[in-house]
Amino acid sequence: MQLKASPSSLLGSFKEFLEDISSCRHEMEKYLWEVFAKSTSGKRDRLPALLNAMPIVTVSDIVRCSFDNEMLYTLILGLNEDAKEKFKKGVLQYLEICVLEDKVGAYSLESQAQY
Repeated sequence: MQLKASPSSLLGSFKEFLEDISSCRHEMEKYLWEVFAKSTSGKRDRLPALLNAMPIVTVSDIVRCSFDNEMLYTLILGLNEDAKEKFKKGVLQYLEICVLEDKVGAYSLESQAQY
């Protein structure tokens, strides 16, 4: 199957699409942080954080923990079961957006190289 348009003519579209995807990724990342912050806002978590006894959690840690149910439920202990499942689905959606962003970025670079 051959494209009717040259890759270089698609460069602008790829860049716009990449900006939209990056914006979606940023929003999903913000959502994951908000849920994590909400679930760890209790007294149990505040004292170790104040004493710098808690490790600094990154988005990668949140994603990694979401695939281990025991770790996930420990990480977001303050949420009910429905909210935990919604959070897990949000992590999967975040990963899908990251993959899409990577693919579109690669196509954009390829189009730019042929331009």
